[in-house]
Amino acid sequence: MSSTNDNPHEKAADGSSSFNPAQPAKVPAAMPLASLNPEQIERLKAVDSRGTITTDGTIPASQVTDSRETISSVPPSQEPKILTADKDVPLLEIGQLWGWKYKILQEIGRGGMGIVYMAQDVILHRMVAIKVLLGGPRGAKEDKARFQREARMAARLSHQNIVAVYDTGISEQGLYFTMEYVPGQTLQQVIREQGQVLRRDFTRVIEILEKILEGTAYAHQNDVLHRDLKPSNILMSDTEIKIMDFGLAREIRPEERLTETGAFIGTPVYDSPEQIQAHHGELDERSDLYSIGVIFYEMLTGVVPFQH
Repeated sequence: MSSTNDNPHEKAADGSSSFNPAQPAKVPAAMPLASLNPEQIERLKAVDSRGTITTDGTIPASQVTDSRETISSVPPSQEPKILTADKDVPLLEIGQLWGWKYKILQEIGRGGMGIVYMAQDVILHRMVAIKVLLGGPRGAKEDKARFQREARMAARLSHQNIVAVYDTGISEQGLYFTMEYVPGQTLQQVIREQGQVLRRDFTRVIEILEKILEGTAYAHQNDVLHRDLKPSNILMSDTEIKIMDFGLAREIRPEERLTETGAFIGTPVYDSPEQIQAHHGELDERSDLYSIGVIFYEMLTGVVPFQH
């Protein structure tokens, strides 16, 4: 039954509900937790272990959803597009609420397996980077397994030179995980745009190298081999240098392997000879060190070795 009432929760003359999930309810700026139904409270506890959002016992009304709404509270007309063979089609809409708590602000990068967006956590009021799997629910089984492994690998690492993972999960649109948002540029962008300045500042080059080595050494100490270290996977801000993208990472002594023997993965100009030759069983910490050596060479010269 349709209704022209302004309040989507208002009942019609015959007593039936005229709820319209595409029309926002008019509610005050904040609502006490006592006024929420049990399902709403449980959903809040799922994202806040304390069961409370504010110190005065209230929750912003923008964070309250009706139990009959979808988990993302997105009107049907604004549901995200599922990625097809055309990888230029955006997976998420700007302004969309993903996973009920992440407001999508803009796309900041994409790779062979996922798209990364800058988003706002509307519960904790902080900026995050959210990575979603290409293809959404239609993604290949092995891609889903690799995506989840990336989240697990990165989540077990807590170091000032590695991008931290905050949260991971699955929604009706597919797999995702959230990371700390680091404003700035990748080392690849710095080399391209400020290469001559960087090459004259040997102290800065050594500082960058040390931070990459420290983060990589920590990962190795925790049995994680990155396997895709390159300038585009190094984030730099004015005060921080962090390694990101553990999409190809695996345990140094893996119990299971997702990539079949003989299949090459990685970026050839930065990868060790044994990785290029797909001798994955022989890879150890030295393979990552080879990649770091190539990065060091490129920072000093502006080109990669063996380019021709």
